[in-house]
Order: sequence, then C-alpha cells, then structure tokens
Amino acid sequence: MTRRSARIEQSFFDRYRDKATSTQDYIDVADKVSGRDLAPYVKSWLYDAKTPPMPGHPDWKSKPW
Repeated sequence: MTRRSARIEQSFFDRYRDKATSTQDYIDVADKVSGRDLAPYVKSWLYDAKTPPMPGHPDWKSKPW
C-alpha cells in the first residue's frame, strides 16, 4: 500500500467510523486527500468487467470468481 492510499484509507475510516457509507463517500475522501479526481479509477475497479492494472504491480492479475 502506498503512503497516499494509506492516508486515504485512514481518513475514510476516521471520518466514517461506525457509520454507513456509500461508494461516493469513499471517492469524495479519496479525491480530497489525493488532490485528484479518482472517481474514474475507483469506479473502474468496482464496476468494470475487467479490473485495470494495479499501479506499482504490473504483474498483478485478478482471479475470476
């Protein structure tokens, strides 16, 4: 996990601990912490038929369910 992704995760859990959340809540936190629009990236991981390459891990392959 990168430092940025760790900051995103920690910020998300700090803000929403013990609360119901949505995908958009996560995206909003990720955008704010990173200073970038991460919605297309996050949504592609969640909703596309094929997952995009994992940054920093070019050899990573997803396994079909």
